[in-house]
Amino acid sequence: MSEVDTFLTIKGDANSLLKEKGSKFIGSAFHVQDEPSAKMKLDTVKKKYHDATHNCWAFRVGQGDNIKGLSGDDGEPSGSAGAPMLSVITGADLTNLIVVVTRYFGGTKLGVGGLIRAYGGCVKLLIENATVIEQTITADVTLLVDYPSLSNVLRAASKFKAEVRQDHEEGKALVTVSVRLSEVDKFRSEIVDATGGSVLFR
Repeated sequence: MSEVDTFLTIKGDANSLLKEKGSKFIGSAFHVQDEPSAKMKLDTVKKKYHDATHNCWAFRVGQGDNIKGLSGDDGEPSGSAGAPMLSVITGADLTNLIVVVTRYFGGTKLGVGGLIRAYGGCVKLLIENATVIEQTITADVTLLVDYPSLSNVLRAASKFKAEVRQDHEEGKALVTVSVRLSEVDKFRSEIVDATGGSVLFR
């Protein structure tokens, strides 16, 4: 079975608007790389809508078995906002994003069921408005190679459409190659063949 090495996320930002019994729900979605950057985006939205009744949120970051998802109700009844928001982005199999739904209370209470529908619905609209993209998970392969063999290493890397960073160490080329996760073993074998086994992996 091949290793899963892609994930779905959103490109850039997205917005949505939902009105329910006088309350206004403003959705904001952002592509993020990690938990600190998600929290920074949340702070930005809270400052922008500082006069709002609530700024509820949910985010997922990481890939594969390392995905972390968190949410917050920001004063709404427990489980009525953040959890359904997180459920929508989890159901869409999205990661590396944060969604924030800002509520301006319109005077009519919606009840827990109504809140779940409104917050979840606002996030569904967000995803519809967002550009969903597939990204590849890569792993760094670092190797030390004699300069005469460097061109063979670079040729192999280009075959794998891999990003290459070069440095210098002990009179040799120190090369770090970002390879698609599922192709790491194949790439290492190719490098061994291309250098006649003279390569040293770090």
